[in-house]
Amino acid sequence: MLGAARRAVCRGRWFAVLVAASGCSSNEPGSTAASAGSGAVAGGGAAAGGMSDGGSGPAAGGTSAGGNAGSVAVAGEASSAGTGGSGGMPCAPVVPLTPSGADIDVTPPMKLADALGKAMPGDRVVLHAGTYTSESISKLSFAKHVFVQAAEGDEVTLPGLRFTSCDHVVLEGVHVDGTLELEGSSDFVLRKVVLTGQGEDAALQFQGQHAAGATHDVVVEDSTIRGGGRTVFILGKFAPAEAWNHHLIFRRNAFMCGSHNCFQISGGRDIDITVNGIQSESTAGVLTAGATRVNISRNLFIA
Repeated sequence: MLGAARRAVCRGRWFAVLVAASGCSSNEPGSTAASAGSGAVAGGGAAAGGMSDGGSGPAAGGTSAGGNAGSVAVAGEASSAGTGGSGGMPCAPVVPLTPSGADIDVTPPMKLADALGKAMPGDRVVLHAGTYTSESISKLSFAKHVFVQAAEGDEVTLPGLRFTSCDHVVLEGVHVDGTLELEGSSDFVLRKVVLTGQGEDAALQFQGQHAAGATHDVVVEDSTIRGGGRTVFILGKFAPAEAWNHHLIFRRNAFMCGSHNCFQISGGRDIDITVNGIQSESTAGVLTAGATRVNISRNLFIA
């Protein structure tokens, strides 16, 4: 058990020592894949430094896929990186997703849905500070990703956001105080978002029970997701696994579990939950009740 002071430090920085251990999944549209076999990348040892409390480094460097442990740190000094192992999961090189088109500026009371309706593949919708309303956006399909980003230096908070039958959207740097729901949607990347569930509602919900069908091919990375009843709720049809939500990747995130659990997977397959910090004082971390081919590895669970 961690003391209150150390727990407070860990909330913001707990996965610093985990990032170096991140391997590759079969479908990674969010970032450039690391090459296996070298230190502090997939299949390598842990990076130097990491979580700190009063200026001290971690107790020791970690290992991944056969890498050697780093050196023990002393107060005020970083630990040394571990040496590379034999390599982690194979990964094909991928190009980082970046905007390549025009910027579309949005300031309240303008609507995100209207801006996305005008966007072309590769465009960036820039959200500026102000008071936004909850939105439900449906039937938007792009040949390649459109980017929705908070303006530099602005904190942008939406009280709720729902996408139905949409695809190829990157959401970055945005706060949602309510539920972000993806229903029958695909090819999304959620990057550096802050999602906060309210009451019993999920912070992030993948809905696959209705006519829009399953949600699939989604990457959630480098984000903070917290609160709600089921912090991440993956809900699919009571049907064979082929109809479930699928190919969902969660990596390098900080999760603070809600009143029931951090993850409830009830209709999901081919899911990676890797290299995350998962904090729960009294509830379950990951609950599977109708799930198959779920990879839960290299996470840091904090009670």
